[in-house]
Amino acid sequence: MQSKINPLIYSSAVFDLERLSLAYEFPIKNKYSKLKFGIKYDKQLYNSIFTEYDLKIKGRFIQFSFNPNKHKFAIYYDNQDAENYTYLDGNYSTEIMDRSYKENRAKLSITESFDRKRSFGIIADIHKRKNTSSILDDKLHFKREHKDATFSIWYKMNNH
Repeated sequence: MQSKINPLIYSSAVFDLERLSLAYEFPIKNKYSKLKFGIKYDKQLYNSIFTEYDLKIKGRFIQFSFNPNKHKFAIYYDNQDAENYTYLDGNYSTEIMDRSYKENRAKLSITESFDRKRSFGIIADIHKRKNTSSILDDKLHFKREHKDATFSIWYKMNNH
């Protein structure tokens, strides 16, 4: 029995990711407090059938961490702009969709070590994304906002 699936419609998406970042970290007042800031660049590239997700993402970030004795505290913030660089490249999918977006992220992490083998932590990670498509018929991206919050509690024992 022959399959009636069209290989041009149902095909695997080949994906390539390039990631670069540059950061500088330095102590603040004492050896327990540090400030880190930097820039990052990602390039996501899919195969020619799935080009609406080809993105160049430029971002900046800052992190403050405090690590005295058995306690760790870190707060992180980043902001990034993603450009759909194959938008209007002649493919049908990029004529009707623009996946460009702006995103802000905040992350809070708290860790408590009880001894050398046991630790406990809490992480809150919040992303807020706003798509920047100006195509009125782009039902998936036009004026779309996305908020994602992840909260984690963990416990490690027998750490090596």
